[in-house]
Amino acid sequence: MSITSGRGDTGFSNLIGGERRSKHDTIFEAIGAIDELSSFIGLAQSMIQPSLYAEHMTSIQNNLFLMSAGLAKGKDKLPADATLELESWMATAEQLLPPLTNFVYPGGTTPAATIHVARAVARRAERLVWRLYSDEMQDDLEKEAAVYLNRLSDYLFVVARSFNIAASQEQLWIKGK
Repeated sequence: MSITSGRGDTGFSNLIGGERRSKHDTIFEAIGAIDELSSFIGLAQSMIQPSLYAEHMTSIQNNLFLMSAGLAKGKDKLPADATLELESWMATAEQLLPPLTNFVYPGGTTPAATIHVARAVARRAERLVWRLYSDEMQDDLEKEAAVYLNRLSDYLFVVARSFNIAASQEQLWIKGK
């Protein structure tokens, strides 16, 4: 079976259930940003094997797949505790880090820099999901997804800091220098 159908060659695509929408519809922008985010998380995961963070990345990718399917009007949605799980992981990781006193440049080690890219994509995906929520106001699924993406970007920031601090490569931004 080929993955190519040609149905998208007219600039339209189907949601789950068959509704056709323009490929530049906000829903496809949001789902595309989530796909891009999952891809960067997969890239980062390949660099941090084996680690507890790599295991977390697998769980996050699963949640992103469920989120995309839910946004496409499927029956899947995030587990009820998905955001709480991120908060728990973040609290544990933050205990091992020095307090943040300045902004941090995104970069440092290759894994941390990749995680920072994923963090920035998570922020974009979050903005698009909020736009979808405000434009369509269908249900709280979009809101739940946006909250998860907001927390995910925070978690990814903490993970990137962890890798940079472990390698003594965290670079703080200091105004005027």
